[in-house]
Amino acid sequence: MLKSISLTNWRSHKDSVISFGSGTNLLVGIMGSGKSSVLEAISFALFGTFPNLERRKVHTEDLIRLNEESARIALIFVWDGFEYRVERILERNKRGVVSGAELFKDGKLLESGQSAITSYLQKLLSLDYDLFLRAIYCEQNNLDYFLTLDPRRRKAEIDALLGLDRFETARANLITVMGRYSLKRKTLTDAFSKAKLDDLLSKRLLAATALSGLDKQFSDLDLAVASNSSAISDLSARFETLEKVRLAIEKLDREVLSLNAKHESYLKDLEGFALSLISDCNSKISMKENERLTLLANIKTHEDVLSPALKEIAQLESKIANGRSVQKSISSLNEELLVLLAPTGGKSPSQLVSDLESIIREKSGSCIYLTQEIKNLSDAIDRLSPSLGKCPTCDSPMGDLALKKIREDKQSLLSSSKVLLSKTNAELLELKKQYDAQVALQKKASILEQKLNILKKDQFDPSPLEAMLVQRSSDVNSLKAEISSLGNSYRTSIAELSSLTSLLSTLNSKAKKATELTEIEKRLAQIQVQKAALSFDGSVFESLRTSLESAKINHERLLGERSLVLSSQKSQRELLSVLDLEIVGLKKIQSDLENLSQVEEELSIYKTALIETQSSLRTTLIDAVNSTLLEIWPLFYPYKNYQSIRVVCSEKDYSFEVNDNGTWKPLEAVASGGERATFALVFRVALAMILTPKLSWLILDEPTHNLDSNAVSLLSNALQFRLPSVIKQTIVITHDEALMGSEFASSYRLDRDKEKNGETKIERV
Repeated sequence: MLKSISLTNWRSHKDSVISFGSGTNLLVGIMGSGKSSVLEAISFALFGTFPNLERRKVHTEDLIRLNEESARIALIFVWDGFEYRVERILERNKRGVVSGAELFKDGKLLESGQSAITSYLQKLLSLDYDLFLRAIYCEQNNLDYFLTLDPRRRKAEIDALLGLDRFETARANLITVMGRYSLKRKTLTDAFSKAKLDDLLSKRLLAATALSGLDKQFSDLDLAVASNSSAISDLSARFETLEKVRLAIEKLDREVLSLNAKHESYLKDLEGFALSLISDCNSKISMKENERLTLLANIKTHEDVLSPALKEIAQLESKIANGRSVQKSISSLNEELLVLLAPTGGKSPSQLVSDLESIIREKSGSCIYLTQEIKNLSDAIDRLSPSLGKCPTCDSPMGDLALKKIREDKQSLLSSSKVLLSKTNAELLELKKQYDAQVALQKKASILEQKLNILKKDQFDPSPLEAMLVQRSSDVNSLKAEISSLGNSYRTSIAELSSLTSLLSTLNSKAKKATELTEIEKRLAQIQVQKAALSFDGSVFESLRTSLESAKINHERLLGERSLVLSSQKSQRELLSVLDLEIVGLKKIQSDLENLSQVEEELSIYKTALIETQSSLRTTLIDAVNSTLLEIWPLFYPYKNYQSIRVVCSEKDYSFEVNDNGTWKPLEAVASGGERATFALVFRVALAMILTPKLSWLILDEPTHNLDSNAVSLLSNALQFRLPSVIKQTIVITHDEALMGSEFASSYRLDRDKEKNGETKIERV
C-alpha cells in the first residue's frame, strides 16, 4: 500500500506532501493545478519514467520547477510488512540534467542508482512498467476509452492491454521470416544442378589420377637430384682442396714479386747512408736549440723593460693632454664671463639685482596706494546721489549744482588715478622682466666662476713633462730596434733548426728501411722453403674442374625437370581445389535446400501453435475477466435490471454485453451514461485483479470524462462505497467537484495561480 509521496520542486509543486490511506484517495483541482503531476511522480518514483516522458511530450529538464536547480520525489509504501522509501532526484548542470536514486527498507539504505532501483522494485512487486500501464494506471480521460473505439482498433487495444499483442507481433514477424526462407529456397533451387554435380565428380576423379602419376614422377626425380647432389658434394670437396693449394702458391708468388720490388727500391735509397750521420745531426740540433733558447730569453728581457716604458709614455701623454685641456677651458670660460658681464656697465650682477628689487618695491607700493585711492573715489561717487542733500564730508546743506560739481571732480580724479595705475602696472611688469633676466645672469655668472675656481685648482705647466716625454720616447725606440734585431736572429735560428729536424727525420727513415731490408731478405728465403713444401698437379686439378662442371650441368637439368613436374602438380592441385570448392558449394546448396524445407515445415507448425496459443490464452483471460466481472458487478451496480455483464471476443472485435432479464444485449445499445461509466470502472477493476492480484492498486486520471451529472454521482458512490471492497487502494484525480464525498479514504484539493506561474497549493478536505 502506498503511504505518502513528497514532491520538492517537481513540476508546479514546490514542497508538497500527500498521504494515502487504504481505500479510495481523491485529488480534486482545476486543470493545470498539478494533479496529474502527482500520478506522474508515482510512476517516475517506481520506474524512472511515465507516459508523457516516454512519448517525449515533456523532457527531463521540464520536470524541475522553473528557476530551481533540482527536484526530488520521495514515495513511501508498505510491502510484506516492511516500509520502503524510494527517492529520485534530478539536478541541473552545464551538460543538462543528471539523475540519482536511493531505496531504503525500514530506514536503512538498500540500493542506489536509477537502473538498479527500478530493477529491484520490478522484482519485489512482480510488476514492470508495461504491466503497470496496462493493469493499474488509467491515463487521463481513458476510463471509458474502450467503449468509444471502433471494433478493429478496440480489439488491438484490448489485446495490448492483456499482453496478447505480442502474439500478433510474433505472428507477423514469423510470416516475414517464412517469406524470407521461401525466397531463399527458391533461389537455391535455381542455383542447384544434379547433372553439374555428377560432371564435377567425374572431372575430380581424372584430376586425382593425373596428380598421382605426377607424384610418382616427382619422387623419382627427387631421388636422382639427391644422388647427383652427393656426387657434386664429393667432387667439390676434392676440388676445393686443390684450389686452396693453387691459391696459396699464387699468393706466395705475388708476395715474392712485391718483396723483390721493395728490395730493389730500398737498395737504391740507402746508397751513401751511414748510421754515424744520425749522431752528427743530433749534435747540431742540440746546439741550435740552445742558441734559440738564449735568443728567446734576451727578447723576453728587453720586452719586460719595454712594457713599463710604454705605460710611462702613455701616462705622460695623458697628463700633458689634461694640462693643455685645463688651460684651454680656463681661457674659454674667462672670455665667456667677460662677454656676459659687458652690458652691466661695471656693476656686479648682485648689485643690479638689489637695485631692481628696491625699484620694484617702490612701484608695488604705488600700485597698492592707487588701487585703494580708486576704490575710495568709486565709493564716494556712489554716495553722491541726487537725493543726498548734504555734504558727505561736513554735513552742510548742498544743492544739485554743487553735488554735480563734486561728482565731476571726483570722476576726473578717478580717471587720472586709473590711467596712472595702468601706467605703473606696465612699468612694474617691465621691471620684473628685467629683474628675472638679471637673476638668470647672476646665476649663470656664478656657475662660470665656480667652474673657473675648480679648473684653476687643477692648472699646471706641462712643459717639464713634454721634455721628459721626448727622452722616454727616444729610449723606447732604441729598445724596439734591439728587440727587432734579436727577433731576426731568432727566426733564422728556427729555420736552421727546422732544416736539421727534417734531415734527421729523413736519416731515421733510411735507418728504418735498412732494418726492413734485412727482414725482406729473410722473408724471401722463407717463401722458397714454403713453396717447396706445397704439392700441386695442374692436370689433376683441370680434370676435377671438368667433372664438377658436368655434374652441376646435370644437376640443373634434373632440377628443371623436377620444377616442371612440381608446376604440373600445383596446377593439378589447383584444379582439384577449384573442383572441390564447386562440389562443396553444390553439396552445401543441396544440404541447405533440405534444411530449408525442414525449417519451413517447422515454422508452419510453430505458426499454427502460436495462433492456437494466442486463441487459447485469449479465451482463458476473457473467461477470467468475465468470472471476475460476474463476481464484482453486483457490488458496483445494485439495481436488478442488469444482473451481470460480460466481454465477448470474436475474430474482429471485443464486444461488451449486459444480461437483461436472461437476454444478453450490447452494452452500447441499452446502457445509460452512468451504467457505461460503472462498466468501464468494473472492467478496469477486473483487469487489475487478474493481471496484478498481489498489488490490488488502481490509479485513475480524470475518470469523469464525457459523463453527465447522474453518471458522476453513480461513479462517486462506487468509488467511495464499493471499490474499496475489491481494490485495497485506489488513487483518483479529477477536476470535477461533484465527484467528492465524505467517505473517501483521503481527499485533497489542489490549486494554483497559473497566470503568475505560481506553485501548487494543497489542502486536505
